[in-house]
Amino acid sequence: MPVTPIRTALIGLSVSAITSWAADAHLPAIQSPSGQALMQITARCNSSVAAAESAIRTYHLDPSTVKAHENPDDLAADPTVDLVICITRVDRHYETVLARLRAGKSAYIEWLITSTVAEVEELLTVARASGVTVAVGLQARFAPHPVLKVKDILQSGRSGGC
Repeated sequence: MPVTPIRTALIGLSVSAITSWAADAHLPAIQSPSGQALMQITARCNSSVAAAESAIRTYHLDPSTVKAHENPDDLAADPTVDLVICITRVDRHYETVLARLRAGKSAYIEWLITSTVAEVEELLTVARASGVTVAVGLQARFAPHPVLKVKDILQSGRSGGC
């Protein structure tokens, strides 16, 4: 049975970003045939509608099906979005994801989740209350030794608790 693609918003796919992790890694994966079978980009959120529209044009997204947003609350209220992918600078993660979680939208956030433990705890509390899923991406999955060491420490209980 075919899977209906998840209606997805991208936060942080910028034309003017210093780094292009979103454009070089996330977007090609989403636009691949297997990515398109799983996700449909329905919205963009940038620092302004003009910046979101510029990204839509630059990355050849369909302006008739991809909405441009500048405000986290507007994106949170968008009924065409079920999942948000937050690939902004770390200091913007908390403010851009919180409203979406409150609105019942699942989120994928690049690591580091936020700048403080208190913000992480609040995001998790809101996600649990809203019944949504939050996934965290780790670019370091390509460096297995440190990741496996952290896994070992966490499983052993030597971490001091999180």
